Amino acid sequence: MDRNKKILLIGGIIEGAILIFALVLSIIVWTTAVNAADYPGITQDVLAQKNIDKNGAFIAYFQNNPNQLFIIVCVPVFVLIAVDFVYFAIVASKKETNLSSEQMEAIKKKAEEEVRAEMMKELEEEMKEESKPE
Repeated sequence: MDRNKKILLIGGIIEGAILIFALVLSIIVWTTAVNAADYPGITQDVLAQKNIDKNGAFIAYFQNNPNQLFIIVCVPVFVLIAVDFVYFAIVASKKETNLSSEQMEAIKKKAEEEVRAEMMKELEEEMKEESKPE
C-alpha cells in the first residue's frame, strides 16, 4: 500500500472515530439531562449539581454549558463534513476517464459527424427559406 493510501486510511479511521464519539456524546448529553420541569422552583445551580450527581462531571459539563457542547463537539463535525465535500469535489474533478485513446478518438469523430450533419440540416433549411418567394 502506498503512502497516500495509508494516510487516507488513517485519516478516515480518525475521522470515523471523531464522528462516532461526537454522535454518542451528543446522544448521552441529550437523553440524560435532568429536566427542570420535573423540579419546579429549582435554581440553575441546584439543577447543575443534580446533573453532576446523576451523570458525572464530564457529561454534566456539556449539559450545563450547551455553548461549549456546540463549540467542542458540533463545530468540528461541521468542519469535517466541509473538508469531506471539498476533498470529494477535488477527487471527482481530477478523475481520469477509463476509455482508451482509440475510444476517445471514435467518440470525438462521431460527435464531429453529428455536428456536421446538424449544421448541414440547418443550412438546408436556411436555403429553403431564402429561396421561398415572398
